[in-house]
Amino acid sequence: MYKNTALLVAAALSLGAVGAHADDAAAPATNAATNAAAAPAAAPVECRSDNPPWFNLCRLLPYEPTYIVHRTASHDEAAVRGDFSLRYVLWAADENGQTLAHPIRYERGPEAFVSYTGEFDYYAGTRPSSPVVNRISNPAAHLRYYLQTDALNWVDLGLEHSSDGQTVGTKSARDIARANEEYAAGNHSYFDGLSRSMNFVSAEVESGNVDSLLLRARVKRYITTDSAVTWGPLAGRDISFRDYDRLRLVLEHRFGDSLLGDVTWRAGDNGLAGDSVDLGLRFDAWKTLPLYLHAHFGPMGTLANYTESQRSIGIGLKFSD
Repeated sequence: MYKNTALLVAAALSLGAVGAHADDAAAPATNAATNAAAAPAAAPVECRSDNPPWFNLCRLLPYEPTYIVHRTASHDEAAVRGDFSLRYVLWAADENGQTLAHPIRYERGPEAFVSYTGEFDYYAGTRPSSPVVNRISNPAAHLRYYLQTDALNWVDLGLEHSSDGQTVGTKSARDIARANEEYAAGNHSYFDGLSRSMNFVSAEVESGNVDSLLLRARVKRYITTDSAVTWGPLAGRDISFRDYDRLRLVLEHRFGDSLLGDVTWRAGDNGLAGDSVDLGLRFDAWKTLPLYLHAHFGPMGTLANYTESQRSIGIGLKFSD
């Protein structure tokens, strides 16, 4: 009898223990579910790369817009224009200075990166030999701080170089005579070979929301420029890039899920006398075919002949904003 009683007591204790463990397991599960419901959105999944640490493809991201369009322009032949822009994140941290394992962020903190933006025109069948003309080569180093406030998303400081990669000079007596001769003859393709370059410090801020309205403002402080105009009516007037490209404002607005519009306005020390406007409209109805319309009005159509006012329109694909 005592033996059976002992067995019954042992069984009861075992069931009680199992029940206690079940209750203990259920409590954290319930708490976890409650916490999950109340917790903010999860941090982005860490991107993993098999490359060496100094070349982690997870840190290679879009920077300025990347697109390719077939364009027609005043004072020029039709061409395929390509713009491409990437940045590589060297270092990113949270607001406490702790290094982040991934460059995609939703929190406050600093970031250091390098960028490269390029532009070219391909005159396929519209000029002899169908040349590819380099328009912009723009390497830069940046330090950015993400604020993530209602007023500002981030502030950015950059040390930048921009040039067109061409070799024809503009300052010697021979170069000046040749430029005026080609200008009088209306040979606009000659000016595509003019060497242009600038070194500058940029300061930029972004505000708004990518799902509705986004605004970016950038100002340049020029260090050096090679931008002399020695032909035509502007010859000898000490014209420079700073007269046409000191301030840039970019406005992006999303119209529902299928349309994204952008407006870029540039102005320099000459104010409205030398400003230019770019308009763009991307159709996102087909995710794999992001159709893009782009138009330009005013100077700064190219670095080589940046003072010439030009109107152009193009259609193609836009891959990043």
